[in-house]
Amino acid sequence: MRARRLLTAAGYQAAAIATIFDAGYVVQYATSDWRGPGNDFIAFLLGARVGLAAGWSHLYDLGVQRAVLHHVWPGAQLTPIFQFISPPPMAWLNVAFAPLPVPVAAALWAILNVAALVFAWSLLAPGRGRHRGAQLVVAAGFFPVAYGLRLGQPVPLMVAAMAASWWLLQRQRPWLAGLALTVLVLKPQIALIVPLALLAAGYWRTAAGAAGAAAVLAVLSVLVIGPHGVDSYLRLTEHRQAQPLDWIETVASITGPGLPAHIAQAAVGVLAIALAATTARGNVSRALSIGVLGSILAAPYLHLDDQALLLVPAWLTWRAELPLHVKVWAALALIAVELGPLVGAPLGLAALTVWLVLTAAPSLPVSRTLPTRGDQHLTERSSDRC
Repeated sequence: MRARRLLTAAGYQAAAIATIFDAGYVVQYATSDWRGPGNDFIAFLLGARVGLAAGWSHLYDLGVQRAVLHHVWPGAQLTPIFQFISPPPMAWLNVAFAPLPVPVAAALWAILNVAALVFAWSLLAPGRGRHRGAQLVVAAGFFPVAYGLRLGQPVPLMVAAMAASWWLLQRQRPWLAGLALTVLVLKPQIALIVPLALLAAGYWRTAAGAAGAAAVLAVLSVLVIGPHGVDSYLRLTEHRQAQPLDWIETVASITGPGLPAHIAQAAVGVLAIALAATTARGNVSRALSIGVLGSILAAPYLHLDDQALLLVPAWLTWRAELPLHVKVWAALALIAVELGPLVGAPLGLAALTVWLVLTAAPSLPVSRTLPTRGDQHLTERSSDRC
């Protein structure tokens, strides 16, 4: 017990120091020129403005994107950083921000993402009182979160969506839980395994709800952007996947890009789904944790900010009645991910792989739940074992 308390206190102190650094990092960027390199929100806003000004069929037309960017920022070059290559729903989401001055739109977008992170914390974070509050400090101190806020990435919205899905499943609302996961279409490449893990674990209604909503958005996207837009989108994404910046954080950093990486990513995805099917039936916390960890490991392209998604399995691990070494390893894995820019991605990938295995280890205790069938009797006790 004493060792557990000392480790917890040390972890919170380290998180507080990291939070101070992260806050300074975000404030420094917020008070500098918003048009500096690395502001992904400019690309999202660009997509919305292109669709409104030139029609959605030209969403991925680089010539139109260049013209609209020059209107926002005279003399700017449409480098890959500023190209809009996200799925159409990302542009639609930003239509509300399009008429606003860019600094105002960026500030509102940041507020929305911070609110989403706080919402997710309110649902998933373990503990009570100051311990629960310290979990928010841990989230703020996780550098991918601060880095994502600097870039204007929507990952906190995805974290909030998975937290809402988990909460709804606790209350036996599987279809609504699936609809909540629709937000994952904003960056599907970093959450591909999540609905598959839920399906494998027996939550077929949730998986069906998520798949159905995603299918509707996919069909609507194709209809709105048309054949020309689809062709342009496929060419842009194919080109970007060949860029080292987009795969250096993935298993391709170990295997090299191309077929070996694709085989390794597919193998990890299949492993995660198999683990969910054999160890997570009736345990949504374990299924979601496996889904997120498997998705990050199997992602075809990935950046440091995308790994803010790891807050979901971290909070679910720390709230569960698991051996101390599993919880400690989850914290060490987050640290390994943070060290990626300094020591390379393989360290973080190895740590996440071990975390995946520990999460799914059949020898660990499972939730004391009633026998389940499909999505019935999903309510887990507060111990929430996974």
